[in-house]
Amino acid sequence: MLLSCSSTEIKVEGISYFDSQGFFEKEIASLSEEKNGYRKTLEINGKVDAFINQEVNWKEELEIFRNIQLNKPAYNGKFAVTHSASGNSKSVYYSSVDPKIPVKNFHLLSIDNKPHVIEITLVENSLVYSSSTYLKYVVNQAYQIKGTQKLKGLDPSTFSIISTFEPR
Repeated sequence: MLLSCSSTEIKVEGISYFDSQGFFEKEIASLSEEKNGYRKTLEINGKVDAFINQEVNWKEELEIFRNIQLNKPAYNGKFAVTHSASGNSKSVYYSSVDPKIPVKNFHLLSIDNKPHVIEITLVENSLVYSSSTYLKYVVNQAYQIKGTQKLKGLDPSTFSIISTFEPR
């Protein structure tokens, strides 16, 4: 396997995908160094709670984002990639062409060639379980995670997390 690295892409056997894991590792390091806190709203099945936290373990907080990897060898060639650009902004859309891959859509919006917004749709289905999750990350500002989970024979469970970053 041939690997070629830049700050935001990894080439796996000739196909370039955004290195989301590397990107989020850098974000975690930056947020940890800046000692940012957050203001978070959590909703589960209609029940809402709000939190403010100044002592954040960003590795744990952003783990779901960091674990999404487009460049797994099993994903090689499994995404349709489209590009669009307008002025100083550029979008790259990755759409799964394999129903077995849980990452259905991955959208990267860059401004001035720097990642600005990442949106991801995850879908998983099995005989007993199904889930759909939407994730959005705005660099140095906020993230959002919302979704639905359903166990066969039970009502679906919905959740939403909105977290905005707060400087200390």
